[in-house]
Amino acid sequence: MTASMTSAIVSNSTSLYNPDSCGIAGYSKLLNNTCVPKLDAQIIACSILRNSSSDTDRVAKALSLYISSVTNSTVTLNTTSTLSADEIDNIVKDLTNINLSLSSNTSFIAVQQPNQDENSMVLGASFKRGIGGDIIDTNNEVNVTDSFITAAVIVNRESLNGVTSLNLLIIDKPTEYENIDNSTNKTLTSSVIVVNLQRDDSAFSPLYLSLYFKLIEEYIPNGIGKYLCSFYNTTTFIWSETGCSSAFYNQQFNRYECNCTHTTSFALVWLPQSLLTETSSKTFDAQDIASLITQLISIICFLIIMIHATGIRIINPLIGVQALNLLPLISTASTTILFSFYIALSLTVYTQTSSSYQTECFSSSGVLMFITYFFLIFMFCVKTITGYFYFLRFVRLFPQPSHRKLLIMLIISFLISSLCTILAIGLNTNSSYNITQLYPYELCWFNSNVIYYFMTIPICLFLFFNIITIILVSNSLFKHARSAATSKQINERLKRCAIVLLSSCVTQGIGWIFGPFISFIGVTAGEVLAWIFIILNGLEGVWSILLYILIRTQQMDEQKHVVAAIELSKTSGIPLKKNEKLNGKRRDPIRIQVYLMITSLGPIAELDMSYTMNLFFRQVWTDERLTLPNKISNVAVSTKLLSAIWKPDTYFINSRSGFLHTTPTLNHLLRILENGRLLYSSRLTIKASCSNFLRRFPLDIQTCPFILSSYAYGTEDVIYDWKLDENNGVELVPLKLSQFDLFHYKTSKRIIQFNDRNHSVLQLDLSMRRNAGYYILQGYIPASLLVILSWISFWINSDATADRVYIGVTCVLSLTTLILDIRSYIPAVPYFTAIDYFFIMCYLFLFASVIQLTAVHCHLDYRRSIRRKKVMKDLSRTSDRQKTSPKINLSVQNIRQLNPTQRSTFAGVVQRLQKLQQKAPLHEFDRLARIGFPLLFTLCNCIYWYIFVFYTSQ
Repeated sequence: MTASMTSAIVSNSTSLYNPDSCGIAGYSKLLNNTCVPKLDAQIIACSILRNSSSDTDRVAKALSLYISSVTNSTVTLNTTSTLSADEIDNIVKDLTNINLSLSSNTSFIAVQQPNQDENSMVLGASFKRGIGGDIIDTNNEVNVTDSFITAAVIVNRESLNGVTSLNLLIIDKPTEYENIDNSTNKTLTSSVIVVNLQRDDSAFSPLYLSLYFKLIEEYIPNGIGKYLCSFYNTTTFIWSETGCSSAFYNQQFNRYECNCTHTTSFALVWLPQSLLTETSSKTFDAQDIASLITQLISIICFLIIMIHATGIRIINPLIGVQALNLLPLISTASTTILFSFYIALSLTVYTQTSSSYQTECFSSSGVLMFITYFFLIFMFCVKTITGYFYFLRFVRLFPQPSHRKLLIMLIISFLISSLCTILAIGLNTNSSYNITQLYPYELCWFNSNVIYYFMTIPICLFLFFNIITIILVSNSLFKHARSAATSKQINERLKRCAIVLLSSCVTQGIGWIFGPFISFIGVTAGEVLAWIFIILNGLEGVWSILLYILIRTQQMDEQKHVVAAIELSKTSGIPLKKNEKLNGKRRDPIRIQVYLMITSLGPIAELDMSYTMNLFFRQVWTDERLTLPNKISNVAVSTKLLSAIWKPDTYFINSRSGFLHTTPTLNHLLRILENGRLLYSSRLTIKASCSNFLRRFPLDIQTCPFILSSYAYGTEDVIYDWKLDENNGVELVPLKLSQFDLFHYKTSKRIIQFNDRNHSVLQLDLSMRRNAGYYILQGYIPASLLVILSWISFWINSDATADRVYIGVTCVLSLTTLILDIRSYIPAVPYFTAIDYFFIMCYLFLFASVIQLTAVHCHLDYRRSIRRKKVMKDLSRTSDRQKTSPKINLSVQNIRQLNPTQRSTFAGVVQRLQKLQQKAPLHEFDRLARIGFPLLFTLCNCIYWYIFVFYTSQ
């Protein structure tokens, strides 16, 4: 029956009936609101509950009445008036076809459909002593769990799929459950929660319950013991912990929390310390033995591979695998180290666990746990970066990453693993977090509340990245299978090598996502996940062997090419000697066709006048002795044949340094084409000289040449030509340079004379325009702003000489610092560059502003000196007229003692001195500078940019 059909026949009932509302001790209220003694109420309630014809609402109220009547009851009745735990479970299970919530002081009954409406979903129930019970739904879940509740149960959302009725009962003080277990000496310490789910015919979803218990004051035990999250087994009549996790103490809300994977009656029980020591030791089961064997096999496989590779290398170096070719095996090496510590951790926990009730990790297991966690994160980092590195190296190819990049990524992986481990150790030192837990005889690991953060989330990130990379590699393989004209087996094996690396990470990721949950989930689900974990760990040895086979097969294929080349030389009857010219005869000069594919360009360094580029350098020439039989062409041979045949001695005239790429092997190839034509291709990095003309820096255009020729042979022996195609022998991969834009290239060939001998020369000219954005932002704009800043002094009072000088000097010093910084990016050339002219112009304007304020200051001083002289003359005349008067003391204390005539004279002097100190009016020089400086600076800028951008652009 579907949920929608069920909802059509379900009645809703939110009853206000409360059997504890009589207000008289020892009395309970019946369903007809009559108060009777609890003994009578118990008898009446039992008769209703055992009457199969009673309706659901009446049964629910009778159950609430029964719990109320037996709570704190001291009277023992016969079995006809008491209910067993099994009977209570069945009564709760049979509450159907109703939406009911019934709360009292002693219990809470809830019978609800999970899906109430689109915005709400019933998840469980809670009870708080003195208040009663309440329904928990998606709207109040957080508020309930983050409060001081007595008991609560929450069903996982996924577990409610297909559930038509959620039947819950919470008994505050379960008197009837106190003495139901007389076999295990476990003592009841909390409320009892009864859970039952009714489902439709849809697919079954695994059950996952979250339980919350607070110790009941009347049940708090005395002494030292262990609290256990248990259910009452109605078959064995004991409290059992099967299918339930260990009880975790939440210090913040003073309660215990746990998880269970089935429905029945749950409670928190207590077991004394004296009963925790077990008399029999745990033995290994089939899963433990299988896990140890598979991990040991993986370790042994890796050791055999390394011994075999080392032995072959020592016995016969020519057919041995190079050390760089074995670098992909660092992925399986990291797993081998992890397995070693994981086995050590498992055996340590197994041998040193004192009891199945022990939940705190001891010191040695804690140390091994964090070491194992470090290597776990390090393993996933290594597997991820190794797979990605060889994806770039074997699949994308251009540009190929260097092994230095792999080393850097390994160092970053080590730092990430260390950071995660230090974070875990730091949190574990705080006992309030309690992030680790001992799973007796199994493992010391993270508890269920934090494992998602320390393992699930990081591993899922690694898995996502690896799956994306696997898709990219597989796509490359499929494209090659559809469109390749020939089978390039070596290249395909390298791509499969990348897939093996990534698959190893995926299998380990899936296994370690499931593995940590084995110890605290249900028995059936735990067994399934345990076998998945064991099988996926066992695949690591398979991946190691496959990886080594691919690497070894690649090496053997290269040896086959060498043998084929030797056989070819034998059948032709001509010994191929180094530097032997064709047939040893003087013939027409050999024409060598050259074509380049430039994959990267830069950096272009002005300080040492050089540039660097990566390119594929290809040469094609004809050697008739190597003509293949009919219908055979385009044969790839080993490059070791190069030591036995003649090849061009091409060198780069203007190169300063260069090297042939050697990772993972020498990056060059040799092919025999039709009619004896040979193709030799190599991947090079060249640093060449480039004479830069910097008069227009940073608005310049530079042309860098790339010149090649034969080192020993003249034009009578060798002539170089560019390949005739649409690119004129040069192919440019789309390049993105930081400071330049490559907008044009030109190829040419000519004859030059070296040591009285003509040589054929090819030249490639790369024309690049500099991006001036950096220098505009870091040089032109700041310098212009400093000039504009110096004009602020024209608006400052002309008497404030110190302020105006401070602004001018600060601008000059700031511009000097700016110039020194810009000049550090260009060589010390003996001529002015474009940016130098701009800085000189800015300097002149700054000095002009300083000179202007100096002129204003001098002019003001001159006018003030004239006024001062005039005032002094007037004072001298006044003094002569009053020379017969007694000498006046002009101190502040004696001013009041002056006579009226003297006061009048003193006031006149003060008034004239104040006029001298009044603010000077706007000086005519300032008025002129406010207009002249901006206009002149704008004009100079226009002239500057016209000259260096347009006039000299050609």
